[in-house]
Parts: sequence; C-alpha cells; structure tokens
Amino acid sequence: HLTLIRPYACLGEFIFRFIQSDRTRRYFEVNSNGITRYGLGKPSIENLLLPIPPDSEQQQIAAFLDHKTGQIDELIAAEQRKIELLKEYRQSLISEAVTGKIDVRNEV
Repeated sequence: HLTLIRPYACLGEFIFRFIQSDRTRRYFEVNSNGITRYGLGKPSIENLLLPIPPDSEQQQIAAFLDHKTGQIDELIAAEQRKIELLKEYRQSLISEAVTGKIDVRNEV
C-alpha cells in the first residue's frame, strides 16, 4: 500500500514530527493490519485526527523539536563514543591480563 499525504494545511516538518509522536505511533499500531507486513487502510489514515495550529506555530514547533532532538542526538552520540572506548579498554584489559602483560595476582 502507498499513500501520498498532501499537506495543504500543514507544513511537512510539522507532519513529520506529528507522525513521530507516541500518540500517532500507537494509533498506527492499533489500526494496522497484517502478519509479516503491516499496512494501514485508507479509512485509518482518513480518521487520524491531526491538530492544525497556525503556520507560524507549526514552524515554531518544528524548529523547537529539530533543535532539541538534535541536542539529544549529539548527547547520544557522545555516550555511544564513551561506550565504544570502554569496550576497547575492556578488550585491551582482558588481552593484557591473559597474556601476562599486567600482573593481576594481588588485585582481587
């Protein structure tokens, strides 16, 4: 199934964020059908309630969410880098301990 949403009254960025919301995702989950490939019927999409604030407010909401989610993504990336460094350190520590490069006899 393929549906084209033509945003006459809404900005694409606003619709994008609306679709990402928990409420909309739950709506899609409840109204989807299928076993291995899920789909939404046209009535489910037509019955989806979409708030339509004024264009200026839609722009503010989209810009705010772009900024905040960008900050969160940067924090996630920094934490993932830390995790990778810790994994490397862990592997190095194991290698050094089992090859005798470090003496661990009195460490425990």
